[in-house]
Amino acid sequence: MQKGGKKSILYIILNTLVMTQEQQEKLISLIQDTNGSTLHKINILMRELEYMKELPELPAPISILDSILNEETKRTPEFIAENRIAFPDETVLAVTGPFFKKDVIVVAGRPAMGKTQLLIHWANLITKNQRVLFHSLDFTNSEITNRFLANETGIIVSHIRENKLDDQEQQLLHNSKSTFKDKGLFLVDASIQSLNQLKEYYRELVNNQSIDFIFLDYIQSYSDNRSRGREQEIANFMRKIKEIAKELNVCIFLGSQLSRSVEYRGGDKRPILSDLRESGAIEEYADKVFFIYRPEYYGLTIDEEGMSTKNTVEIIIAKNSSYGMDTLYLERDRNFTRFDVKTTSQAELTWNYKIEGMNDVF
Repeated sequence: MQKGGKKSILYIILNTLVMTQEQQEKLISLIQDTNGSTLHKINILMRELEYMKELPELPAPISILDSILNEETKRTPEFIAENRIAFPDETVLAVTGPFFKKDVIVVAGRPAMGKTQLLIHWANLITKNQRVLFHSLDFTNSEITNRFLANETGIIVSHIRENKLDDQEQQLLHNSKSTFKDKGLFLVDASIQSLNQLKEYYRELVNNQSIDFIFLDYIQSYSDNRSRGREQEIANFMRKIKEIAKELNVCIFLGSQLSRSVEYRGGDKRPILSDLRESGAIEEYADKVFFIYRPEYYGLTIDEEGMSTKNTVEIIIAKNSSYGMDTLYLERDRNFTRFDVKTTSQAELTWNYKIEGMNDVF
């Protein structure tokens, strides 16, 4: 078949798709300039079509007056109350600033810092007031369930998983079922096949389950063979996540790893924004970036004021749109299942957890 005939057939196929003339010409040129088998050319074409689908349409412009009126509406107490995430711990909010729908918040740390458990701890707190989806790309639903149970009860995760429980712990687990029954908490451990698929999946959950808050752990578990390198993968991912947060009117918390450069650096090894692994797009698209850091992990047993760092967890606020940078000091319990705002230099916390039907205080 002549080249012109091939081009005509390609035009017929492309005319069945909704796209601009410029996009059609780009695809035709791409195919004609690509060497290799027909299957290879089809794969190239499908990759480019998928990328085009992910590009959002440009919105119509808005007049400055209409924009001013929109901003006035956003400053009303009713609008602020509707769009602010009700976080039960005001001491945390005093440092981090409030969380709002449409926000993308990144919690990043090196392995063993407690990143996933902190996300679980905050998700469990938030479910007192909002409906939450916890989407793990790293752990199974079974593993995440056991971690939520550990957070609620203070029981060591391995004891729950291996059923090494005494009578009190059995009772704690039994009572926790009624607690979770009243919470709007949903778990999923599915991998991401497509960013468009992810968006539609979240849209369905928001519409059907009234999800307000999404936890996604963790960014680096996502991969896309169509991208031209790891940095582009993460950049596409972050762009789509920000788009999802805005369109679905949800707040999204993302877990992220930090690069190994932290370990090679001297001093106290506190992370900085340049340590965000693989892409500056993480910083670019995030409204807030929190680093989780444990000085004890690096052998730093006392802080600058000579106070013990035992069980201390620092949440370093490295980016905080419209709010200041600061550090939130937390303490973890000895089983690393829960966190509380640090108020003393005690080696271990005293937890005031009273379980109905039991006299012990945990």
